[in-house]
Amino acid sequence: MIDPGHQKDLVDMIWERMAHLGYKQLHLTQKINEIALKQGSENTYDNATVHNILKKNRGMSLAFLMIVTEALGFVEGEFFPEYINQYLIVEHPSKTQVSKQKLNKFINLCIDKGLYEYCRLVVDKVKIIDDPPIAILKGIAEKLEKIGQLDSAIYTYSIITSLVDFKLGENAQIHIKKFILQMELGMSKAYESAVELGVYATYMDDEILKQRAYGLLISTYYLLDDWEKVYLYCDEQLKLVSIKNSGQLLETLVYKIYAARKKRDYKTALELIDQYQKALGVKQSKWTMILRLIIHVEMGDQGALNQLLQLIKNYPPRENSTDRVEYIPFLCLPIILSAFVKQSLLERVPGFMEEFNTEITLLLEQDNLLDIKHIYAFLIARADYNFLIGNTSQGLDDVIQAINCTLILKSQTLFALAVCKFSTYTTCALPHQKSKFVELCTTASKTF
Repeated sequence: MIDPGHQKDLVDMIWERMAHLGYKQLHLTQKINEIALKQGSENTYDNATVHNILKKNRGMSLAFLMIVTEALGFVEGEFFPEYINQYLIVEHPSKTQVSKQKLNKFINLCIDKGLYEYCRLVVDKVKIIDDPPIAILKGIAEKLEKIGQLDSAIYTYSIITSLVDFKLGENAQIHIKKFILQMELGMSKAYESAVELGVYATYMDDEILKQRAYGLLISTYYLLDDWEKVYLYCDEQLKLVSIKNSGQLLETLVYKIYAARKKRDYKTALELIDQYQKALGVKQSKWTMILRLIIHVEMGDQGALNQLLQLIKNYPPRENSTDRVEYIPFLCLPIILSAFVKQSLLERVPGFMEEFNTEITLLLEQDNLLDIKHIYAFLIARADYNFLIGNTSQGLDDVIQAINCTLILKSQTLFALAVCKFSTYTTCALPHQKSKFVELCTTASKTF
């Protein structure tokens, strides 16, 4: 940002440009009105009005600034830094005066014309004011968020959070919004913001917002495979939710069960299933029945493996169902295939693939992020199987599909694991596989 103390006066800059072009005031007025008529505007400027503006007897409107910029042959925004300092955010010896109405009009114009860099210029100017107007910054961030300018929106939210650090329990909504936007930019960005949100959530006074913050942290760390954090924030969430909010209670218990499984704490996982079942208010449910079997399969119980196969055949996924429980077979498929590979039951894989072809096909068609994680796990397990039986080309195809899943998930961790697996067999890759691998890696470099 230009130092206002060394910045030229806006009107003086217009006079300098007029002198360079050989324009007189009358000539400029005619040029301005020609442009106004060409743009279909009914508002024109008489010579007296232009004279008063150029003699600094009258303020300059944003509309006049835009049209005089074009009349003098400048690109849009050429005079914006000076206009901001002289008309929108004006520094006086005692205080800085902010013209909120003019500032909102200016921000809207910048967004309409795609001149987003000047929104950031305003943010940088506002942030150094004593007692900065947070409401103005919020408005700018929300407008940038709405049009998809996520980097600029996150930058503005970051400025706001830095300005309200001394009020940890307040402005919770800003911290949550910033976090959600960073998730959209990629899981590595979300991880950085999750650490910050985790700190602020502790001090949030609004219990509903705190529950929302913990819910976001749990689902994010789930996607990041950070099971310690999932477990931690599930515990915090369970302190807040009650049986009255059964939906959130059950969802939190589900995530905690996943975390316990991934930590191989199977005893705790089974105890949590009992707790889930009690909260659900039934003796037994399809979900708890299947999940118990999954845990026993992960513990190496082949008898449970056979029961699980029969259960998911009896309870196939219902396409287009709004109930996530109906999609539980999607969770089972990669677990079963992985169990076959880990327990050296490779001879059972062809029959499994044939018998559950419909379910596998349906799984691979899903676009929900949670299901894409299951797709990734299934593809990696199938790749391991293909590598073990010597079908290297098919295994590499599976890994390539798995890498594509990581780009959708924006998970750098899963991407690295899949790339490592491809690299192990890269000497066996066909030319088109190598080309696709390079293409995905290039995309990843722009995604993460």
